[in-house]
Amino acid sequence: MRKLSNNLFSQTWSRQRTTEGIIRFCFSLQWYNCHAFITESLTITVMKKSIIFCGLFLTFISCKDDPEPAIQLLVNTDMEAGAASPNRWWDLAQTVYTTEWTTEEASSGTRSLKMSASQSDATNFAFWAQTYVGAIPVGKDVVLAVKVKCKNVTGEGISIAIRGDKASPLNGYAAQFSTTQDKISITGDFDWTTYQVRLNEIQSDIKSLTIYFVFLDNTVGDAYFDDASLTVQ
Repeated sequence: MRKLSNNLFSQTWSRQRTTEGIIRFCFSLQWYNCHAFITESLTITVMKKSIIFCGLFLTFISCKDDPEPAIQLLVNTDMEAGAASPNRWWDLAQTVYTTEWTTEEASSGTRSLKMSASQSDATNFAFWAQTYVGAIPVGKDVVLAVKVKCKNVTGEGISIAIRGDKASPLNGYAAQFSTTQDKISITGDFDWTTYQVRLNEIQSDIKSLTIYFVFLDNTVGDAYFDDASLTVQ
């Protein structure tokens, strides 16, 4: 009887230990799974927050690095608008020189401004121009850029220029002036090429800005101008 009781006790103890082991194992397994789930959830959350932070940081950097758009002062910059002549552009052609609003060549669209001469003149010249009389960007630089195409241009060649005046309309001498003449040689036979000139620090008394495309004296050939801009820097 004692032996049976011992056996029963042993079996009961053994079963208890086995049950306790199973419970502990199940609890350990459940804790491990729960811990793994929590760890995985935290990892995903951290990753999501990191991705969001990186996205916001890159957006901030991108916005910070984006330059402000340049202010354009000219109109009809592609030379397309107009009826008998191009809107807002005006010209001067002396003696042997000719000016034309043409469809012969164009960098964009179908039209450009043309100047030409078949023989040279030592004292005269030609130009296309446009005058701006809006809000003057006092203290700022302005940059004139235009695409030029030349056909057999020889002699003094082509220049581009910016003039600042204390009056509008123009009269007398320019208060400020900047040109490519004697600085950049624009001659020869070449396809559309962009040229630029800068006028520094517009004075407070300037009332108008005029840009010029000039066919200089002692020059022959054909020159075309398209896609111009006068931007505040």
